[in-house]
Amino acid sequence: YLAGDIALHNYKFKDKKFEQVINVWGADHHGDVPGLMAGVEAIGYKDKLKIVLLQFVTILEKSALLLPIFFTSPDNTVLPELSFDSNISPIKTKCAV
Repeated sequence: YLAGDIALHNYKFKDKKFEQVINVWGADHHGDVPGLMAGVEAIGYKDKLKIVLLQFVTILEKSALLLPIFFTSPDNTVLPELSFDSNISPIKTKCAV
């Protein structure tokens, strides 16, 4: 997948003229970060790609469903936790990092 990912990012930067790309990935893809970062740097777009890793955890508290999202950066800095009320669909809820 790495070659395809690098080609996709080349398309985004070169053809679509993106100034910066932010990828939001699940934490299980943490091992793919160094390869893609190196590939994007090799094609001339150093410091133009940011990758945010997130971990979804479902927690029940007093019979209420909470859906905390833990954002981490590639250097494992944990960003603030966001909790959504059980009546709000996390798919429809937008969060800014």
